[in-house]
Amino acid sequence: MSTTRYDVVVIGAGFFGANIAAFLARQNQRVLLLEKEPQILGRASFFNQARVHNGYHYPRSLATAWSSHQNYDRFMSDYGDCVYSGFEHIYAIPRDKSLTSSYQFAKLCDFIGLPYHDVDRETFKLFDPTRIERAFVVEEAAIDNAKLRARMLSDLEALPDLTLLCNADLDAMDISDGEVTLSINGGAQRFVTRRVFNVTYSGINRILRMIGQQPLAIKNELAEICMVRMPEPLRKFGFTVMDGNFFSCMPAPAHGCHSLSHVRYTPHASWNAAQAGWDVGSKTSAAAMESRFSYMKNDSALYVPGLAGVEYLYSTFEVKAVPIKNEFDDARPILFTVHEQSPQIVSVLGSKLDCIYEVDACLTNLDVNHDANSDSVCVS
Repeated sequence: MSTTRYDVVVIGAGFFGANIAAFLARQNQRVLLLEKEPQILGRASFFNQARVHNGYHYPRSLATAWSSHQNYDRFMSDYGDCVYSGFEHIYAIPRDKSLTSSYQFAKLCDFIGLPYHDVDRETFKLFDPTRIERAFVVEEAAIDNAKLRARMLSDLEALPDLTLLCNADLDAMDISDGEVTLSINGGAQRFVTRRVFNVTYSGINRILRMIGQQPLAIKNELAEICMVRMPEPLRKFGFTVMDGNFFSCMPAPAHGCHSLSHVRYTPHASWNAAQAGWDVGSKTSAAAMESRFSYMKNDSALYVPGLAGVEYLYSTFEVKAVPIKNEFDDARPILFTVHEQSPQIVSVLGSKLDCIYEVDACLTNLDVNHDANSDSVCVS
């Protein structure tokens, strides 16, 4: 069996993996991008909620809100052909059980310069005034993940130093004499490199266990997002009710409908991905994936009565990943880790799409030949 050599191998062709591969290929590195799915951006990057964060969603993490807002215009400029802004996005604050008051939300917007204004009287009638204290129109678009996938594929194909292999399931990885050997698809192909980027999101610890590396402290969560058809009067709106066990219902352009998610009902199961022995199959069984749409709809309609008329189309299920240290706060950092025991391996856990600019900064500061001291970096 022949072995092909690359300067860098990137495992995982979601949004973050594809961008990392493209960034390195533009630095005259010969890059191999491996994806086990039939196409790029085929899992979490496609099925997660389509929000392009502008900072409103993080009133309890000023750093995350600030970075999202700072990156928003840049993201809209870079990916403007992949976003949908043809709806009125409303953030509503309940009178009870919200961790953030409407006053605090407005103060956050004022402090970091987020555009907002109160909805007009007619629009406020969409809400139950006994439950909703105040509602704001904001500037926050939705990403069209189908267009983003096509755009990313076009960008990758234009790079002569980048090779993309889909349907590439990593079987084994071995480190010897400062080099990493990888084999895919039952040993059908083998590759050698001096640097591997592990950008497999919820599968990140599976890769680390192949080489006996300490797993990252990550919580995995089986999450359901319902695809729904909105009643006609509500189709031009997106709703985010926060901050607590509430919901979001906003356009999902790639699916041609709206998505409905709920802080309480979207998570079906969770587990500590750093602990060995978890039977992931039992967590993602058919029983675990029985839809909770009726619970989401009924609770959402308490705050926006018109949502009682949403039509259920189907559900998507995806395993999400979040650093355990951020499980109970509002921060959504990326993790960019050069592993001390195996500095040839860099693990990157992505977060919000706009965090790609923080990843670019980390890549700029990284010695691709890993001659510098290894380090672990967490960037909000």
